[in-house]
Amino acid sequence: MNVEVLMKILFKDTAEQEKYEKACKLIKKSFRLVKLVGGIGVVTDSTKNAISYELLISIDNHLINFGICLTASELLAKAKLYYQLVKEVIPYKGNDFFDSCQKKASNDPKYRPILIDLQIMSNNIRYVSENKVSKTLH
Repeated sequence: MNVEVLMKILFKDTAEQEKYEKACKLIKKSFRLVKLVGGIGVVTDSTKNAISYELLISIDNHLINFGICLTASELLAKAKLYYQLVKEVIPYKGNDFFDSCQKKASNDPKYRPILIDLQIMSNNIRYVSENKVSKTLH
């Protein structure tokens, strides 16, 4: 699932745009490592000024929003944490990568800022999977 950006996003300043671009690169690397499709959505006002950011993944063609960031600084900080977490969990991921990430984040205080996002993602993925199974049974 590819979503093309058809508009020019306006950032407060070049520093905010640079943080956004760095976050995009880190999220792309993180997702590529675990073969996820997704990215960063930007919420804009009517004049195309960036208001907030959201982390998105696509599971079975369902977009799942699992994290909202109000600033580019917060977005970049979370992107760095996700990248570190993915690199740490990949060798030990076992059957359920998302639960492994959630457990690691629960046990390591440096991941607390993304723990709620991971719980939301895990619950939404479980919901999508269960609905997919129930639809195939009917």
